[in-house]
Amino acid sequence: MGFIEKIVGAMKPSASEEATAPQATNETKTPDEEPVTEPKEETAPADEEASQEEPKTYTQEDLQKVLDENRKTWEREQLQSMSKDDQIKQLQAEILKRDLKVKVHNRLEEAQLPIGVADLVQYSDEEGTMNSLNNTIKIVNQLVSDGINMRLKGKTPEGLGGAAHGLNTMKDPFASAFVQAMKE
Repeated sequence: MGFIEKIVGAMKPSASEEATAPQATNETKTPDEEPVTEPKEETAPADEEASQEEPKTYTQEDLQKVLDENRKTWEREQLQSMSKDDQIKQLQAEILKRDLKVKVHNRLEEAQLPIGVADLVQYSDEEGTMNSLNNTIKIVNQLVSDGINMRLKGKTPEGLGGAAHGLNTMKDPFASAFVQAMKE
């Protein structure tokens, strides 16, 4: 059973929960414990169909609570199924990864790169992580440099005329003669 199936299965109530869950009805009990049926509001048939067709919606907070609870339950089950040695190895790996992330974040701040670049780094061991980080920094810097060069490339703006190319396109004969005299 995959992770997604476990989540979906955990979200569905079990048979025992369904049996113990109170049924939602339109009945209220009087002090004598006699059920009294509340009168239903008369609505148009279109309203009844629309209300029956609408699926139950959850707010983002409700969904997050359910997911958090299911994740905690799943983590507890995983920890219980693991041996003590496996648990120790997993905790050591998590501590190493956390320490490496701190080093990576510090190195990215030194290189003046966004912290989001840390997601591109592979966290295996310290040497492999630092090699991956250095390669990632080189690639990001090269991409930035290429992007700047690409934006600077292009044709000369119209207003500069031939001056930008070093061409002397003077049409005034006096100015041309003056420039020629100055060159000699």
